[in-house]
Amino acid sequence: IPLDVALTEDGNVCLDGVLYNKPELDLTNLNVVRWKNTQTGYEITLNTATSSSGSLSLAFNTLKGESLGALSGNKTLLLAKCAGLVAGSVKIDAANQLFALMEQYSSLNFPTSALNYNQLSSGSLKRIYPASGVLVTIIGDTVQVSGGTYGSAARTLGKIDTLLSQISKSELSVSGTMAYKQDSLTPINRKIELSDTVDMPTSTTQAAMTLLVQRQLGAELNGSSTFTFSILTNTPDKLEFTVKIANSTKVASSTILRDYDLRFVYLHKWTQ
Repeated sequence: IPLDVALTEDGNVCLDGVLYNKPELDLTNLNVVRWKNTQTGYEITLNTATSSSGSLSLAFNTLKGESLGALSGNKTLLLAKCAGLVAGSVKIDAANQLFALMEQYSSLNFPTSALNYNQLSSGSLKRIYPASGVLVTIIGDTVQVSGGTYGSAARTLGKIDTLLSQISKSELSVSGTMAYKQDSLTPINRKIELSDTVDMPTSTTQAAMTLLVQRQLGAELNGSSTFTFSILTNTPDKLEFTVKIANSTKVASSTILRDYDLRFVYLHKWTQ
C-alpha cells in the first residue's frame, strides 16, 4: 500500500497525514533518530547511514519494541509540510474501547482475532476484521462500517461517545414475589414487576450480582439479607438468573421479614 511520508523542515515526520513530532536522537548512535506517537502506539526510526540523497528507509515499530517492518521509497521533494488532519482528530483510546465492546457484543460482525488490526491514515482510523470482511472507519468522532453483512456502501453508525453509551445497555426485567411478615401478623404476599434500561452486567460473581439486586430493590433491603443465586443463561446478549432473598429488619420493637423469589433477565439492546 503506497503511503505519503514527509520529513518536514521543522524535523517532524508526517506519515500519511499522521504527525510524529519531537524527534529523539539516539546518543549511542548519532545516525539514528526516532519519532514516537503515543496515540497510535507506533515509533518511526530513521538511520541516516542507510539512507541516500534519493531514497529513504524508515523502520516501523510499536512502542513496546515489536518490529512491524520497514517503509522504503524514493524522495520526491526536498521540503514538505504535514498536510491534512493529524492523529489527534481521532480519539484513539475511545476508539479502542469501542472496538472491544463491539467485539464483545456483536462477535458475528466483529470477531476477536489476532488478525484484526488498526490502520491510521489521513486523519481516519480503520479497524479491519478479515474473518467477517467488515471494515470500521472512524473519521473525527463519526463511526462508519462497510463490508461483510453491511455491504459495500459505507453506513454511518453514529458518534463514538454516543455508541459507547448505547452499546453496553440492556433491557432489564424483574419479576417474582415478596412475602412480607411483621411479628405474628398474617404474611402479605406482593407481586413484583420491574423494568429498566441499565448497563449490561460484566460479572456474575456473588458480589457483583448482589450489587445488581440491591440497585433495583434499594431501601427495601435495609437490615440483614442473605442471597441465593441460580444462573439460568449467561451469554454476551443475555443474562438470566433467579435469586432468593431472606431479609430481616428491626423497626422499634418489631421484626419485619421479607422473603423474595425473583427472576432477573438482562437482554442486550445493541443490534448493529
